[in-house]
Amino acid sequence: RLAAHDTPMTVRLPRGPGQREDRYMHRLAGEIDPAEWVSAAPQSSSGADEARIDALEQKIESLSEQVETLIRRLDEIEAN
Repeated sequence: RLAAHDTPMTVRLPRGPGQREDRYMHRLAGEIDPAEWVSAAPQSSSGADEARIDALEQKIESLSEQVETLIRRLDEIEAN
């Protein structure tokens, strides 16, 4: 409703990565540049996310080694 006035009181911001819904910002303090606010948004990554990514990378490495071992064994079986 605030965006529907003759002089809109809000402005819709462009969606950022991972955002499903539109974001709005008030214009009560005057004109704003929406691109300025989007680019200034903090790009935070929690320590839990980093730990999870590290664990997944280690799991991938382990699974890759297991696949290589299985391929070598299959090659040996086929050679006999």
